[in-house]
Amino acid sequence: MRVWVTGAAGMLGTNVVFVLRKANVHVCASDREVDITDADAVANYLEQIGRPDWIVNCAAWTAVDAAESNEAAAFKLNADGPGVLAVAAARLGARMIHISTDYVFNGQATVPYAPDAAVDPGSVYGKSKLAGEAAIREGLDKHVIIRTAWLYGAHGANFVGTMLRFMREREEIGVVADQHGAPTYTVDLADAILRVVSASSAMAGTWHFTNKGDTTWYGFAQAIQDEAMKAGLFERKCRITPLTTAQYPTPAVRPAYSVLDTTSFEKDWNIDIPHWRSSLHTFIQSLKGSV
Repeated sequence: MRVWVTGAAGMLGTNVVFVLRKANVHVCASDREVDITDADAVANYLEQIGRPDWIVNCAAWTAVDAAESNEAAAFKLNADGPGVLAVAAARLGARMIHISTDYVFNGQATVPYAPDAAVDPGSVYGKSKLAGEAAIREGLDKHVIIRTAWLYGAHGANFVGTMLRFMREREEIGVVADQHGAPTYTVDLADAILRVVSASSAMAGTWHFTNKGDTTWYGFAQAIQDEAMKAGLFERKCRITPLTTAQYPTPAVRPAYSVLDTTSFEKDWNIDIPHWRSSLHTFIQSLKGSV
């Protein structure tokens, strides 16, 4: 099996490449050297690597706040790019996995969002990602769209890394306590992607994947500190103060409720998703000696 992974130098892409190669999958990895919004560049790259069985698109504009003032650029990478890849995959008879986001929802729910729940993005980032989903559905029947949320891992900027740095440098930090979601370890999502590309099933559609359970950013920060203390990363505790969203305004509207229903992913792809606290423990333990 041959898999082309885009955005391979990013937080998720790095783990996807590692997990697939560890499973002896032939991976062709690209990042900025291939402009996925340029059909000719994509065609030239595919000619070089040969026909892939899968394209796994991890490339995205993920700077949520910056997207508000860079709408054209965000749409180009998050909407046009996936559309180009979908058309290329259809031409080759390949399948495609695309990573989308909880930001396609308005965040006003009180129960986990099912994959078929009504979409209503409130930010440029969310609108650009939703447009990318539409472009894929239009260009390729054999697609798997995976919406995820609150990603963290060893590569790239993310909430866990930021919190660990602040906790080391500061006596007190304030963290938003009225936004709910499910922290998601990139290694777990990479394992799930491996399950999809390895499955004999030819299912297509949209699924949700996050770690099990939910919390707030404040609760997440508390758990990060607890795990870091247990791992011996800190010698003292930092005081964590809960904030409201109104006390921490951002250019882009954040969903107040981002919990995604992963039931269909577990059932359809026959996978047990770890709880977010268990995966956070695994990640923090992996940092011993490196933080």
